[in-house]
Amino acid sequence: MVILYIATTLDGFIADEQGGVGWIPPAPDGEDFGYNEFYASCSHTFQGGNTYRQVLTFGEWPYASTHNVVVSKTATAAHPTVEVVNQNPMEKLRQLRAIAEKHVWLIGGGDLNGRALGAGLIEEVWQFVMPVNLGRGIPLFGNHKAVERPVEILERRVLPGGGFFVKYRP
Repeated sequence: MVILYIATTLDGFIADEQGGVGWIPPAPDGEDFGYNEFYASCSHTFQGGNTYRQVLTFGEWPYASTHNVVVSKTATAAHPTVEVVNQNPMEKLRQLRAIAEKHVWLIGGGDLNGRALGAGLIEEVWQFVMPVNLGRGIPLFGNHKAVERPVEILERRVLPGGGFFVKYRP
């Protein structure tokens, strides 16, 4: 199953205009919002090059226990678990979905999210909406126009700190 697990602002952005995520407030002490359990349920990550470069700035590679596919024409693998691909990203995502023994975590960015949504490859969205408005930045689904269709809400709850979580099926 391909799951888009992501934080957004109230106005629908996943990053500021420079790709930064400094607007995400720190989690309250002892709270991980289910991240560790979610990550343990994943065998693969799938992310764009800009997202990958942003993750590399966080310090030690955080996804060492998964196979990580990075879609980029210029990135290089900075960890043995990273595979860089530069052609047919949606075909690669289809292949991962078919072989994954656990979930495939679609990390982002916006363009890749939009392409995966348009291709019908996102099976669930786990969205953490933070109590922040940026006004501009990188939209959740990039500049892709989503086909209008209802979503099935699977779960929703208020988060400590004022944001909320919604899990839905496109």
